[in-house]
Amino acid sequence: MKTAIDFYVRGKQKEAHADDYDRNSYYSSSRFICPECGETVHLTHKKDSNHFSHYKMKDNSPQCDRRVDGVPTDSVYERLGLPLYIRKKADSSQFNLFMGFRPLPSSILEMAEREQVSIKLAGERNYRVNRERFSVNQTFLMPIDYIPPAGQNYYLTIEPANKLTLFKKYWSNYADGFSFQGALFTVTEQGGRKVRRGDVISTDKEYYWVRKQLQLPYCSDGIKMKQVGQLICRTENYYVFQVVFHSNISDNAYNRLSQYLRLELKLHLLEKQPEFVPVWPPLIKKEDGYLVNPNHPDIYGHIVSGNETPKTYLYQGIKEMPDELLNQNNVVKVPNTSTDYVVNIDRKYVSSGTHFIQGNLKIEAYKCDVYITDNEESMLMTGMQKEVSAESVIVDSKLKIEMYLVRENGEIESVEGVTKYKFEKLGTGDSIYLLHKRNLTGIITVNLGSVHEEKIKGQSVREYSIEELFQKYKKNKRVRLPNQLKVQLVHLQKQRGLNKTIESILSVGEIPVPMIKLLEDMTNGRT
Repeated sequence: MKTAIDFYVRGKQKEAHADDYDRNSYYSSSRFICPECGETVHLTHKKDSNHFSHYKMKDNSPQCDRRVDGVPTDSVYERLGLPLYIRKKADSSQFNLFMGFRPLPSSILEMAEREQVSIKLAGERNYRVNRERFSVNQTFLMPIDYIPPAGQNYYLTIEPANKLTLFKKYWSNYADGFSFQGALFTVTEQGGRKVRRGDVISTDKEYYWVRKQLQLPYCSDGIKMKQVGQLICRTENYYVFQVVFHSNISDNAYNRLSQYLRLELKLHLLEKQPEFVPVWPPLIKKEDGYLVNPNHPDIYGHIVSGNETPKTYLYQGIKEMPDELLNQNNVVKVPNTSTDYVVNIDRKYVSSGTHFIQGNLKIEAYKCDVYITDNEESMLMTGMQKEVSAESVIVDSKLKIEMYLVRENGEIESVEGVTKYKFEKLGTGDSIYLLHKRNLTGIITVNLGSVHEEKIKGQSVREYSIEELFQKYKKNKRVRLPNQLKVQLVHLQKQRGLNKTIESILSVGEIPVPMIKLLEDMTNGRT
């Protein structure tokens, strides 16, 4: 094959063409990987040109069409395998393991009921495929209570066997297993989704690490982890840790850490994970992808990548081969269709790509009942914003939330992990931000009736640029960028031209809490 992924410098990768490299030079054995399967490859010479080749196939090596330069005949879902999820029991430190089955077309689901089709994992009971259990709209999670031997995968059978062809474009016949050092899962409100072997992971990002060992790995530099629970299986218990791989370590320590993760977990550590971040229209982000309405126009998004010239690949429906999308200043337009699709950055197929799922749900703030006592009158906060007219306000929540008071003069007071708190000596222009699990759930603004102009420490907001505001508040607590403000920033960027600060906020998807109200005022022309 002519292309590979080159880990050419610490924490970065780029697409490499074999003819751009000198065959007589030395390259480390871990520098190049296959863009399809993620396995290590090496530079070779064939006839009059260079090529990249896989190493000898082992028992646990993934199947890869590029071993023989073939044209893929399987859909992206067949090649990725079935996803694994963990779920934490309510009021418990116990986690359970599940296998995910993506939605099926109604015609196949109806046929499965008529023909009494069933699925079975090794040693597990049969599951009938019917509309009571599986769905045309959402992923079905099947509980599993065993983990195959290290390095091996889960395997699935469908009966009767002659029906396999109808299902294989949507469901693979395997799921990625665990490595000798366990497996990493993303951290979500529901639990987490397994990071597939061969994928990339990022520094300074939280993961769940499910492993048998209690002790730290031998290369502990750059690893911060704490035990948060246990995964209970049939015969063995696994420990669940919350882990972060830090970037503020020396080059030598980073190399040791990345080599350890590649060797033991089959994962590739980057300082900036390639990602497609949707910007317009606003979308609902779920654990297994973004929910999109098939009637929406095209999807626009930012490309986040450490690659100097990132490439964007689009798999539509169950197509075997992707289309390459045009990248203009790291902004890509994705044609929205009536089928599910996957967008991958830099590499052609990995499960860490951005999945888009067809659906139609109303976008709402994270549900968190909050009561506000204003002038001794208590009311349930409905909607995202609420204006009060009292110098003291009591905020009462059923869940533990974080509260941030941003006063009109720019001073900030924070209260974290409480269910009830009283704010006093409030004035016109003060704002209280309510957060739950880094999601903005509400904004309370104070208006005592006097006309005022937003000021920050005596200086009018209009005298500040967006860049100055960002520098001023960049060390403050950050929250996920609210969808409505995201839309306003995109429009502002189009009106005023390319702005690095706005682009940075949109790419990362987070914003310092004090900037939310100020930017809303700026984008709405109030300042």
